[in-house]
Amino acid sequence: MGVGIVSTAPPAGMGSPAQAGGADSFALSLELLPGVPFPAAMLTSVDGWAIDGITESSVEERLAVSFPAFETLPLGGGHVARRAESGRQVIGSTVTPTLRMDYRVPRPDGESILKITISAPMIEQSELFVALFEAMVDSITWN
Repeated sequence: MGVGIVSTAPPAGMGSPAQAGGADSFALSLELLPGVPFPAAMLTSVDGWAIDGITESSVEERLAVSFPAFETLPLGGGHVARRAESGRQVIGSTVTPTLRMDYRVPRPDGESILKITISAPMIEQSELFVALFEAMVDSITWN
């Protein structure tokens, strides 16, 4: 069975750095299916816009100006900003592929954004997992 943890108060030792960094939630995946490892972590937090005072612009323009290193994408719930980087990291004496993604999702109040950071080591075919995480971000709904 896949193991996942979603918590606003992570277990002792797992969430204290995340909480200290201002995370509102922390999710951890260890495997997709039994015996199929899939280590991934996702942190979320709410923050203000990187650049204030451009409220007259469209959300897409505001994202582009506030997060120039990100790509602006239209998703079902509106535009988001995304940065995806794949590369290699050293874990012990092993070099492994890794995927890191950052999203900025405007909240309906227009005053703040939801920051999502995803780290997934051991990802060989990053484009497939970029699509998976994008579908997860696209599923966000607001109450």
